[in-house]
Amino acid sequence: MVADGVGAPWELLRDQVEGARRRGETCEVFVGWCLADGLKWLEASHDITVRSFMGGNGSRHLVPSPHFNYVPVRFSHLPRALATWLQPYTLLMSARQHTSGWHLGTEAGWIPAAIENASRIILRPNPALPITTALRDLGLGSRTSISEGPTAPPEVIPAPTIDDVSRAIAERIVALLPDNSAIQYGPGPIGAACVELLRRPTRIRSGIVSDVVADAVQRGVVTTPPAGAYAVGTASFYEEIADRGWVDRVERTHDHRSLSDDTFFALNTALEIDLSGQVNVESIRGTTVAGLGGHADFAFSAASSRSGLSIVALPSRRGTTPTLVEKLTENVTTQRSDIDVVVNEHGMADLRGLSDRERARTLSRLWSS
Repeated sequence: MVADGVGAPWELLRDQVEGARRRGETCEVFVGWCLADGLKWLEASHDITVRSFMGGNGSRHLVPSPHFNYVPVRFSHLPRALATWLQPYTLLMSARQHTSGWHLGTEAGWIPAAIENASRIILRPNPALPITTALRDLGLGSRTSISEGPTAPPEVIPAPTIDDVSRAIAERIVALLPDNSAIQYGPGPIGAACVELLRRPTRIRSGIVSDVVADAVQRGVVTTPPAGAYAVGTASFYEEIADRGWVDRVERTHDHRSLSDDTFFALNTALEIDLSGQVNVESIRGTTVAGLGGHADFAFSAASSRSGLSIVALPSRRGTTPTLVEKLTENVTTQRSDIDVVVNEHGMADLRGLSDRERARTLSRLWSS
């Protein structure tokens, strides 16, 4: 099992895979969110099988292989999985040594739960990691061996380009947010535009924190320390948020009870939506391109929040293909009962209280505007 995110120890994994192949051994590798270049060197084959709960640009080439297995699991369910059916034998991770011990870098998420349940841990020290997490004692203990070797700084993920369609969608969403609401935003230009356009005091309780969050903090519109499972962005962003404790474990960032008790707004996007309001964020034409992640977690929590909203925002078309379909042919990521409002560049549709027949009419009108 390999700790994921922009600070993932891909060099350590390469060493382990090459060693296994030299010894003629077979192994199974479990990976999480691989954003950019991470796994482009790896080929799944009869001796190296790969299992993952989340796609990403760095692992997309593995998807067609019969030796790659995508496992649909909610992000909030990973701690339970890691204690039972997904308990890791060996966890590969990177960390930075500090005067108070070993510290995680740009991600926490499910990694602390993996540390607690792994039979053995191989740690690659990486002095280039900024310490962005709220965690201190990792509890590594005698199960851990240190593997010195090559490392890289966190992958740099440029801020998404915010086009006119994304900005138009974000303007409608931001108008719905009351003062002091808590928001989660999804990766991509729509989520980034929403945070960029914030003008009222807002709190961030999200799966990720990125450059736009740091900018919002500087503008004074984010009123409390942000919280996310991953920090993803530019090199200057990583430097800026070092030692601020913005990154935390999934049990806190995705806690349904805490989120639903808040004035919580989930601002998510999707690959496609059908006439009943069901949402797909995982697959395109039968090919897995992402994963459940926290989409269903945050949508459910926002739909359960007395004063919040579960919002799905997407352009009406991707290229020439409409994003509204009669019925999803791909897997349903988030069910229709957890979607309150749908927004595209033409306007918005409030689905609360509508039957499936009324939803179909409302969404059809929105897409034909």
